[in-house]
Amino acid sequence: MSGATPVTMKHIAAQAGVDRSTVSLALRNHPSLPAKTNARIQHIARQMGYRPNPLVAALMMHRAKPLGVEPTATIAYVTELPADQSGLRLRNPVQRAMRQGLALRASALGFRIEEFHVGQAGMSSARISDILIARGICGIVLGPRTGEKHEPLHIDWDRFACVSLGSKYLEEKIDYVCTDHYQNMRLISERCRQLGYRRIGLVLRKELSELLEHRFHSACLLDQTDQPMGERCAPLIEPHNLPWPERTVEWCRAERPDVIVSTISELGQEWLKLAAGLPGRPAVVSVSVEEQNGVIAGIFQDGAQLGAMALELVAARVQHNEIGVRPVRRSYLLDGVWVEGISCPPKKPKARHKNP
Repeated sequence: MSGATPVTMKHIAAQAGVDRSTVSLALRNHPSLPAKTNARIQHIARQMGYRPNPLVAALMMHRAKPLGVEPTATIAYVTELPADQSGLRLRNPVQRAMRQGLALRASALGFRIEEFHVGQAGMSSARISDILIARGICGIVLGPRTGEKHEPLHIDWDRFACVSLGSKYLEEKIDYVCTDHYQNMRLISERCRQLGYRRIGLVLRKELSELLEHRFHSACLLDQTDQPMGERCAPLIEPHNLPWPERTVEWCRAERPDVIVSTISELGQEWLKLAAGLPGRPAVVSVSVEEQNGVIAGIFQDGAQLGAMALELVAARVQHNEIGVRPVRRSYLLDGVWVEGISCPPKKPKARHKNP
């Protein structure tokens, strides 16, 4: 085919020896055709340089609808949070931004989001699965997990295109979108050292560290091995039921960090008061800054972009009829961004005493 002449389904049909409707089905991976037929026609299309026209695809989406009727294709948002924390009522700012990004991108691509809350009003995960199958909804975004203990979700995964948002679901090889916690901790260490800090101390609840597969902890330990022994600070990773702030104060006096890295934002003022009363008055950095107001320094996670990414991945799989769990999980990670704050100012060098 000439580069000036677009390759059409009619061209592919002639080359493959089938009719145009068969090509249309094969390019959408339609289950009504044998898998070998789909693969053969898709291979021919790639060799011929076929590219679908997004404008034609959009026209076909609306063709069967009455004038003025908006598209109603639905993607399910399945969450373990209660119904009073749905949509914009989510208390966690990052999760709220994820949900907003999800909805905005869905609207832009011609989908609507419908929430399903596991455990609410008799809605078990198995019941939700049955409802989605009955309604022909084949796309699912799983909301972030927030607690430490989780019951397995009894969903018929082979019937859905599914992506988890914010955290990994270990019971199945489900693709997931998440902030890159390991890289974020590396960035924190780098920026703190640029600001003059040397003894960087990580404080995390053990349950949260396990949920995040110890990525903050791993990055912190790697950074410590690159530093002189006198600048290493053992992390504090302990269960949340230990007394706080007493345990943290005890750890600070033993390890003498000059900057504390933790989940600061939700207890920002308490952390600042705690740090002000400690020997050396260590700086404070959050692994997840909720408000970029110049107070708490740390990592900003772009929840809206994470939500949009999850929606795009599910929508693409639905449109290409890629249903079921992949043999190998795909992970999509988004770097966080460092934000400045008065909780971690440039460290002033110690004054040198001149000999008389």
